[in-house]
Amino acid sequence: MKLNLLLTIGLSALISCGTQGQDKNTTLDKDETAVYNKDNNDLKSEFTTDISNYLDAFNKGDWDGVINMTYPKLFDLITKEQMIQTFNQMEEMGMEMKTDFDKIEKISKVINYENSKFCRVYYNGGLTIKISGVMLKNKEQLKQSFIGAYGLDNVKYDDTNNKFDINAKKSMIAISNIDSNKWTYIEYNDQQDEVLKQLIPEKVLEQIAN
Repeated sequence: MKLNLLLTIGLSALISCGTQGQDKNTTLDKDETAVYNKDNNDLKSEFTTDISNYLDAFNKGDWDGVINMTYPKLFDLITKEQMIQTFNQMEEMGMEMKTDFDKIEKISKVINYENSKFCRVYYNGGLTIKISGVMLKNKEQLKQSFIGAYGLDNVKYDDTNNKFDINAKKSMIAISNIDSNKWTYIEYNDQQDEVLKQLIPEKVLEQIAN
């Protein structure tokens, strides 16, 4: 698997997570969108728990746990087995990632569309990525990928310890079925616009784009 594909999958998974919460049932027509009303602080609390639980699974290498928290439609594009293989290959090629969560900055309104609810979550966190072997040989390519994803000022490289320290200001889309308690997540990344369009309805993306 090519290095850039490894990075795309691995970094996308860093902010894919899910948990359980309580919600109301709503029925919508096929082309109708509506705002789902729930206390903003309650949602922030749920999403904070989601991210913390996910990162714990990721840092422990609990890939099954990570996948169980990921928006299922992603697996129409890549199988669960391929994602686990990607994580393992990244380790074998010399990339050790640890990530932490700071706080949620804000969340969008929750949009109801067809049988699902969607919300954009903006958050701050950090990444420490230690590299060796093949990854060390591709240090500059990695650096440019990280700068493209997180911005020049947010990426620092430590030559002594061969590691990147990244301040991540990111966002993700939380998705839940109308008649389900479970939220799942996928990264919102302008660089992966075409992928998002395959997974999230265009009318929803238009409403949470800013």
